[in-house]
Order: sequence, then structure tokens, then C-alpha cells
Amino acid sequence: MKHSQTFPRTVRIAGGAALLGLALAGCNTSGSGGQTAQPTVRAGANTAPADLQLLCASTAAQQLQVEGDSVLPINSGPSGGNAYQVTLTVPNGQAVCIIDNNGMVQSVTPA
Repeated sequence: MKHSQTFPRTVRIAGGAALLGLALAGCNTSGSGGQTAQPTVRAGANTAPADLQLLCASTAAQQLQVEGDSVLPINSGPSGGNAYQVTLTVPNGQAVCIIDNNGMVQSVTPA
């Protein structure tokens, strides 16, 4: 009787392990179709930290007098010693924001 009680539990454990194995086997970490993955905006080590990019977007929205949710960072990189240049999309095109490591916006200019 003891064997018949453990058999269903063993089957459940084995079945769960098999389903987990199938789920993991379905994951594709090499990209789709063998194509190499394109780097994202923030993939490089020289991009501005996310909080500085968002601060640029917020400041740009205020200075350009547009809705805050319509301004998004699309690119960033170093600009001089301790600053970053952040390219932003704005409703009428693009803008460039220069921000230092301390979060002080140096300038916002339409591109």
C-alpha cells in the first residue's frame, strides 16, 4: 500500500520536471533566426545612467513647453569630462540635452 501512495507523487514530480525541461528548452537565448542582436540605446558602457536621461527628458519638456510624456531619450553618450549628451524625441522632432554627473542640466537645444 505504501508503494501505491508514493507512485502518484513520484509521477507528479517527474512530470513536473519534464514540463520544466520543456519550458526551458523552448527559450531561445541566441536571438531569432540566427541573426545577431542589435545593441539597444543603453547597451553600451558609455551611455548616460537612466536617471540622468529621464531628468534630461523632464527638463526638456518644461523648457520646450510640451507634455512630459511626449519627450523620450533615444540616445546618449559622453560629452566632455563629467557630462553626457542625451538625444531626445520631442513632438516636433528632436532635442539635445547636456547634463553633468550630478544631474545638473547644462543646456537643452532643439536639434
